[in-house]
Amino acid sequence: MEKSAKVHFILEKSKILYFYHYIRIGNLYILYSYIKIKSKR
Repeated sequence: MEKSAKVHFILEKSKILYFYHYIRIGNLYILYSYIKIKSKR
């Protein structure tokens, strides 16, 4: 019982970390494309 709860906790933690990482990459990509568009003008 304790073991499965621990695994569940780790899965939840990694899900949050993955989500945070995905947001960070998304923000970097948006920033990069914004700079690219600005420098074209």
